[in-house]
Amino acid sequence: SRAEIVAFLWMQGEGDSGYIPGSEYTKVFEALIDGFEKKFDSYLPAKGMAVVQAGISAHWKAYARTNDAKKEWAEKDAKNYYVDTLDLTLSLDVHDNGQYDAAHYDAAAEIILGNRFAECVADWLKG
Repeated sequence: SRAEIVAFLWMQGEGDSGYIPGSEYTKVFEALIDGFEKKFDSYLPAKGMAVVQAGISAHWKAYARTNDAKKEWAEKDAKNYYVDTLDLTLSLDVHDNGQYDAAHYDAAAEIILGNRFAECVADWLKG
């Protein structure tokens, strides 16, 4: 048997939220996925791979705009998924400069996010 790429999982967009409009974010993301699928076509199953995007936290400027673009993109195709993250807890780690890292999720939240990604992939594989 050969290896297959059944899903592409994406947790990114935080820095982009402040300066890239949602439509531009979607355009760039679609180009990324198109390029990935072309490069790895021989490893994709016949029905294609699931593409799961996670939302970004409310810490980031214009987070809603980025998350809305991700949600709209997910609704375009049955293989696309959006995972909400607004209920996840942020890190309380302290940087060397004494500032809290309120921009990223803590370890417990990362585990929950991983499980949400896995649920989407399992859903895609069942369908």
